[in-house]
Amino acid sequence: MSQAQQQTPASHKKLPSPRQFNSIPSTISSEEIEYSQDSLIDKGNFGSVYYGKVRELPTAIKILNDATLTPKALETFQREVEIVRNNAHPNIVRYLGVCAEPGNFIIVMEFIPGGNLQQLLESDRNITLFALLVIAKDVALGMNWLHRAKPQIIHRDLKLTNVLLDDNMSAKICDFGLSQEKYSPYLRDPATGAKGTPLWMAPEVLRLEPFNEKCDVYSFGILLWCLVTRKEPFDEFTQFEPFYNAVCYQHVRPQLPADTYPRLANLIQTCWAPHAKTRPSFGDIIQELYHVLVEIAIDDPVGREFWKHNCLDRTSVYWEDFIELFLEQYIYLPETPTAEQLAQAQPFQLSEFSARTVKNVATVANEWKRRYGSPKPPPNIAYLEAVLDIQIECVKKLFTHNVGGTDMVNLEHFGNMLKWFGPVKDTFGRVTLFERIADILGNPCFHGDLSAVEAQQKLPKIEGSYLIRFSSIAGQYAISMYKRGDQYGHNRISYNTEYGFYYKNEYYPTLKGLIDALTPSLGLTTPCPGSKYQAIFARDPQVAQYSDLH
Repeated sequence: MSQAQQQTPASHKKLPSPRQFNSIPSTISSEEIEYSQDSLIDKGNFGSVYYGKVRELPTAIKILNDATLTPKALETFQREVEIVRNNAHPNIVRYLGVCAEPGNFIIVMEFIPGGNLQQLLESDRNITLFALLVIAKDVALGMNWLHRAKPQIIHRDLKLTNVLLDDNMSAKICDFGLSQEKYSPYLRDPATGAKGTPLWMAPEVLRLEPFNEKCDVYSFGILLWCLVTRKEPFDEFTQFEPFYNAVCYQHVRPQLPADTYPRLANLIQTCWAPHAKTRPSFGDIIQELYHVLVEIAIDDPVGREFWKHNCLDRTSVYWEDFIELFLEQYIYLPETPTAEQLAQAQPFQLSEFSARTVKNVATVANEWKRRYGSPKPPPNIAYLEAVLDIQIECVKKLFTHNVGGTDMVNLEHFGNMLKWFGPVKDTFGRVTLFERIADILGNPCFHGDLSAVEAQQKLPKIEGSYLIRFSSIAGQYAISMYKRGDQYGHNRISYNTEYGFYYKNEYYPTLKGLIDALTPSLGLTTPCPGSKYQAIFARDPQVAQYSDLH
């Protein structure tokens, strides 16, 4: 006998007539449902959720709390089944089926292994604000789907515990036991009391006034505040009446930290505005979160403008798309360059421009003649083009992650790389990012993303052997070296995107300049061999000594 059968109410309890649940499709038999009382995941007002299996598939089993299955409970059950069945979305927990047998009213949903959002915030996991706001964007996408459904769905209990996380940290909204379909402009709770969790309720719901879908937007504002602060909302209140008066009539809201990003702070305050009509829709929230994510991820103004202009609604892009867009926007000449742009263009830029169309050939030939007295390109053009190819390979090595065999550029990682190698443009407006990256990677002492332990394992036991690596903080470097007597030293090096490398009250514009300055004081002797970046420079004899040229 299955565990579901063991939970069947005693025969003397009144069960609903079969006519009451004929409208619910019984797609799963109680005999197929396996779970135990020890596998409880969560317990709510409407039902208890257990980890279980159906047809050997790990699932979440939601069982009605009300064993007598009153008409009201049956109505609630039917409503939740219809909502989860008819609103499939990547950010809503997926409905798999239902058991609607007498005494066994069970909703079977996909099992989400990562726990809920509150558990994540209470854990000791080191997760960035950017990653948390990506979760918030997922929630907004799911809520937008519900609010734009026909008929519209209002969740009514949006909170941290009702946001589940899968293995990839994607968010899934769950628990639709209090959700309602909206057929009229406003809904209203009965005088017996508001439905939901008071700390997350909009003031109009608390006051038992008419409300609409904007009550979910208020709850989302509280959720955003929790992500920013990683705290419980309204923990200063211990009794309901003071809390009720403060929220409903004094417009008290949780205090935002002073260092909250201005655009994010404004979004939160707009979401929990006292009047529902001034709160944004989830469609507007999603668009605003796209901007917030870019501004949090990227400090460099040019890099920020590039991502917003080309891929605002994405947190990762294909490498091929990224590099094509970047070259077209910042490296190559525009389709119709001005005379000043032609005069300032590097030879490889003119060469690329000439190769696009026949009509450009004469334009470039005139520029060659003006510069060099001949309509032909200078003899070093092939070298300059090879250098650009090397620079692009360096950028690809740093900027991309391989996802399922495809090279992708991640928004947050791109922002971190600009902290280590920025700015995109120097103070004169020249795009120097590629050159700076190749300059650093071309130095044989640079090894990139190594931990201190990995650096010690890699360093040869030669007194004064050293390497440069990323520190654990984006924008900071470290120099690791082997000392006499099996001792190792690790010194942090700051990096300022305007002035360069900073060590002991001195700035050094280039990595080579820094190493030359530190060699006497630290006793540096031998760059650690084996940098993964050196293979890039060995591909072309013309640029094999690239780092020596800078």
